[in-house]
Amino acid sequence: MAVQSLSVMFAVFGSQSAAIAAAAHIEDRVRESGERIDGAAVLASDSAARLLFHEVGKLSRSDAPARGAVLGAVIGMLFHPDQFASAFLSASIAALVDRVETVNLVDPKLRQLGARLTPNQAALVVVGIGDAVNEIAESLLGYESLARRRLNPDLVAAVHGSPVTTIGPHA
Repeated sequence: MAVQSLSVMFAVFGSQSAAIAAAAHIEDRVRESGERIDGAAVLASDSAARLLFHEVGKLSRSDAPARGAVLGAVIGMLFHPDQFASAFLSASIAALVDRVETVNLVDPKLRQLGARLTPNQAALVVVGIGDAVNEIAESLLGYESLARRRLNPDLVAAVHGSPVTTIGPHA
């Protein structure tokens, strides 16, 4: 059986309430369809460009805590950990990103996506199996911009401190 690749979807909305409504849509869709989503979060940028984190409710994976770490690492590649309003969240994300940096798996294009978020906007970040992420992205409405990116297949191993099979960014 071929390993399905993980992807990230990054959608920017004009307000936190619009991003939260989109997240609720995703939760409903996952419950109804059983699509494989590993994690999702809404990140709202306040007027001082500090990020507030809102995790989307329990999704379809039974191994959510392990996969949630992948979501945290992706968020850390999207935004510098110093941007988070919560010191605890900032430290947790920094630790995950350190693991990814150790094996040179940081994707600089993710940081470019994160830079799209300006003060008083919000982003919805979804990590999951590529096909499910694509279907969810196609079902969203009301976003200002939307991007999808395939993640390095070794990201899960790197986040959990396991050996990786490749070294370097994944195109």
